[in-house]
Amino acid sequence: MALSPHFAARENVEDPSAVLIRLTSGAGAETLLADWPDRTLSEFALMPVDAVAPAEGLDHIDSAQLASITRCIVPYGGLLRGRLAPGQMLIVNGAKGSYGSAAVLLGIAMGAARVIAVGCVPVALEAVACAAGSRVSTTALTGDVQAETDALRAVGRTPRSTWWNRLAILTRHLRRFAPISARWVQAWHNSKGGVGRLPKFSDRMAVASTASLLD
Repeated sequence: MALSPHFAARENVEDPSAVLIRLTSGAGAETLLADWPDRTLSEFALMPVDAVAPAEGLDHIDSAQLASITRCIVPYGGLLRGRLAPGQMLIVNGAKGSYGSAAVLLGIAMGAARVIAVGCVPVALEAVACAAGSRVSTTALTGDVQAETDALRAVGRTPRSTWWNRLAILTRHLRRFAPISARWVQAWHNSKGGVGRLPKFSDRMAVASTASLLD
């Protein structure tokens, strides 16, 4: 079963009471929060049916692993809102904690070319980097703002001869030549007796469209 901690009372009012089970509540919802005292790490827990959903097909995954996935939800939302794209560099401050380490792993999974894990405990940062792989670098905080800034810049400038870097360079070149390719395809279309203007090509599709038309 999958449990969402957000629970709203079934009240026929415009703004029903809502809580995050065992965490917090809005004004006036303290009684609702007290109605559901069980914690999810208990062997048995009583939860409102509205907060529970079946999670089928996951029996082959260890329950401890499934429980740890919840730590990925918050950083995943932040990375989506920040529009992290493949080939970019990501700096995660507080990378030794549960949410920070999840952000490092998610950054790798979402295609970041480099992830810089920042925190106060070098040993913990190295453990995160070891788990995440070679695309992760670490920078320890010392309290010296200038030294930390210089260290981040130095790590960020370190060249990496990975295919992620080459992909980013290729993408920039494709975007530069995409308008030219689109005009060339339009001219080819007209020379073959085509009538009218072709649909506008996006920067990412123009070159691909050229190749498909010539096949």
